[in-house]
Amino acid sequence: MSVLANIWRPIGVSLRLLTYNKVGFVGFLAVVAIILISYAGPLVVPLDTKTKIDQIYQTPSWEHPLGTDHQGRDIWSQIVNGGKDVIYIAFLAAVISTLIAVAFGTLSAFVGGWVDNLIMSITDIILTIPQFPLLAVLAAFISLNSITFLGVLMGLLNWPSLLRAVRSQALSLRQRDFIEAARALDLGTWHIVFREMVPNMMPYIVVSFA
Repeated sequence: MSVLANIWRPIGVSLRLLTYNKVGFVGFLAVVAIILISYAGPLVVPLDTKTKIDQIYQTPSWEHPLGTDHQGRDIWSQIVNGGKDVIYIAFLAAVISTLIAVAFGTLSAFVGGWVDNLIMSITDIILTIPQFPLLAVLAAFISLNSITFLGVLMGLLNWPSLLRAVRSQALSLRQRDFIEAARALDLGTWHIVFREMVPNMMPYIVVSFA
């Protein structure tokens, strides 16, 4: 419980500070509104899949707030009903990439030596691989129809840049007095990394996750 308390306390502070930033708070409300529309909207706005030749490319109106597409389907209903899958994929990819980046980025900075060299070498190699061409190649051999599999795959490909940023943050924390005190007490690598360093980086991690 103490580990969770150490992690959630900075998040609570960040949310309280957000209420004092009008622009940030408006952005936060916009994100919440998008999520609500994506999950509650399909209950009110059914998906329009019927082809209507007589309603092709109509301009926005009360009946079709965003107009219609090349098959006469309502664009607004497609956005509302498709938003849930997009948010799910983005959330899953963000969770996986953030967990990998935080765990290995912090460990790389704290341990150093050959561990740091190995992790950063793997990170640099993955950064040199273009993601969209790689996804196109993978799509030729494996099915990407599952949104869960697609989210996991994107998460496994999107952690390197965040890992480098987390490592930089962890390097600045490594020489702090409270880390040196934890080392002197011989608290162990995992304790220092996940109970001392990671909680102190949570505001940055939350921003990067979002």
